[in-house]
Amino acid sequence: MSQREIPKSDFSSEIKNRILDTATELFAINGFGAVSIQDIADACSIKKSAFYYYFEGKEALLENIFQRFEKNYRHFLDWLTVENNRAESLDEVLDNMFCKEFIETTDSIGRLGMSLILKEQHSNEYARKLFCDLIIDDSINRMKADYDRLIKKGVIPESNTKMVATISMFHVLVMNEIRIHELNDHRLPIDIFDIFDGMRELMTLALTTSNPQPGNMESNIPSLSKQRPSQSA
Repeated sequence: MSQREIPKSDFSSEIKNRILDTATELFAINGFGAVSIQDIADACSIKKSAFYYYFEGKEALLENIFQRFEKNYRHFLDWLTVENNRAESLDEVLDNMFCKEFIETTDSIGRLGMSLILKEQHSNEYARKLFCDLIIDDSINRMKADYDRLIKKGVIPESNTKMVATISMFHVLVMNEIRIHELNDHRLPIDIFDIFDGMRELMTLALTTSNPQPGNMESNIPSLSKQRPSQSA
């Protein structure tokens, strides 16, 4: 009589995902070294022994978190590439890149995962590779390709698209960290969507002006300078 394979229940997968989600948040906010396996187990309302059913230890858990982030981020980049390949105008490309609805609805785990990678890149080789090769190089190169495609079509004039793409990506990183502060109930004296709108205007100006001058660019973007917090407040 052959031994039947017993299918794993969804409950098992649910607990593993809960551990991944909880650990991502704890690591991103407190730092990997400051969080113990017991902290994770307590936050998940499970026994410490249950943790070891799914992961060999903290390092194995961290690697799983990075693997999940990499898979999801590559999926997003692939989606963005497909959408921008269909775009016929700069507005369409920027609508895809600077989508407020996406910023508002992106799950907190994705944002926390990126923040965790930024924190751990100095001590973890996998995190360093994800940051340098995926979040920076791949993202910037894909943005540059999208802008170059519009130049080739004659939609926008020639410009330093690598510089513009680099600025765009660092804007994404800053926006992400601001959102992490909000998730942790640390409100900054900044309107995130004022920055959002100002950055989009900056990208539009940079990509539609031949050899734009930085001084002229800032003077044409009122949302970057209006409503600054008072220094005396």
